[in-house]
Amino acid sequence: MTDSPHSSHKMPEDASTHAIETRVRRELLSSSQLSVSSLVVRRMPNGVCLEGIVKVHDDSVDVDAVVKQISGVEEVRNHLLVCAGRC
Repeated sequence: MTDSPHSSHKMPEDASTHAIETRVRRELLSSSQLSVSSLVVRRMPNGVCLEGIVKVHDDSVDVDAVVKQISGVEEVRNHLLVCAGRC
């Protein structure tokens, strides 16, 4: 029996995966405390990986905490480039 190269990261490729990515994207893009550009959201086991550029309007914003409030997201791998002021 041959193992798939992805066998250690079993994750269903179904509507729930897409739905979680969509909810995360919608939550970040609709936040009044953030301006997001080039956002990429990828589903991973137990959470999501975020990539893109984020301009914060409020230093107290915790992107990870915002995303973890979404059902199905327990872990956030945050690769966002965050800038304040002009960027």
